[in-house]
Amino acid sequence: MKKISTLFFSVVFALGASAQQQLPNSGFENWSYPIAPDGWETPASLFSNTLTSYAVKDTTAGNFTEGTASLKLTTDSVVSPNGKILLAGFAEHFGTFTSKPDTLKFSYKYAPGAGDTAMISINTYSYSTVDSQYTDYLYGSIPLASTSGNWYSIYVPLVYQTTTGTPDTILFDLSSSKGFQNNGTKGSVVHFDNIRFAYKTTVGIQEAALAYTNLKFFPNPATTQIAFDGAVSLVGHQIRIFSLDGKEVINEMMNSNTVNVSELSNGLYIFEVNKNGVNMLKGKFNVSK
Repeated sequence: MKKISTLFFSVVFALGASAQQQLPNSGFENWSYPIAPDGWETPASLFSNTLTSYAVKDTTAGNFTEGTASLKLTTDSVVSPNGKILLAGFAEHFGTFTSKPDTLKFSYKYAPGAGDTAMISINTYSYSTVDSQYTDYLYGSIPLASTSGNWYSIYVPLVYQTTTGTPDTILFDLSSSKGFQNNGTKGSVVHFDNIRFAYKTTVGIQEAALAYTNLKFFPNPATTQIAFDGAVSLVGHQIRIFSLDGKEVINEMMNSNTVNVSELSNGLYIFEVNKNGVNMLKGKFNVSK
């Protein structure tokens, strides 16, 4: 079983009730044509089918986390009418999008060239025909560092520029370098898989989440266990605990409101409590023995 580390990123990109849309073909399984995954554009589909090596379907064992394939992007040089340029491998989805997800989840594996970073860029917006104005809802980029040969599963909380109205369009970009052209390092390679939006606005979830708001846990620092007060029974909930370097150290179903942490080393940890796949509570605690 492959080892996947999990990290949390906070980025300035809240919540609103709307349809729960996902990106098309977000596991990159379907490629009707070899130049691009269905629902996405790549250098080969946008510019020239001679650029197929910049974005490919990778079915090699260990190079995907879900299904049988991932998207592999590679930065390389190319000869253009204006001379040789450095071109990042990229994939872009542009289409109708009217939802307001609260979290972006994805898996990636990155082997950068010196000084490079992979990127995810998200822009959801609406256009008004009344005043010919654009309104941004999500607008930002997520830089991604080396994973040292491992797959990382990332959760990114999404914070909106405005809570008024709803978007109508999404532009979602994946790149193997910090910039699409002449801004990166030749040889940078990134794999992406299992991109998902998560929502807290499923019927009943928003109301239920209020009950978790005032849950308290103790002791902190902990030695052998942490306990949550009895305002809400956590039996049947999933608890996941991560060290600060992103490694998942505990993942189990709870049979009481206490969690055994006696095997954890001293240090700071992040926990999340989930119910039916929806995050209900997050926090931090110290272990000190």
